[in-house]
Amino acid sequence: MKTRVGEGPYFGAGHAIASVVASYYAGGGLPNAPVDWTITQNTTSFTPPHQRDYHFGPESKRFWWWRGPGGEGGRKEWWSARTDAAGVHSLRLDFDAREPA
Repeated sequence: MKTRVGEGPYFGAGHAIASVVASYYAGGGLPNAPVDWTITQNTTSFTPPHQRDYHFGPESKRFWWWRGPGGEGGRKEWWSARTDAAGVHSLRLDFDAREPA
């Protein structure tokens, strides 16, 4: 199986398409293959390289630095589906708009 996500950049109120492609070793799509999706939403922040004076997103919590981006983790959702006749299944991910941006 291979996964792919459409080319970004992605913005609030936009969306992305994630796809999985299942195929036989000899090639050709694997129809009706089970697909399980796990999507995790995390809050993160961004500081451009060499621009310490600029910061986007919530203030980082230095105490949680070892947990990586997003702190303790965010909301998770799960979906189960099956590939189509060509061995492909796609999932549209809609991004919430935030105010202030």
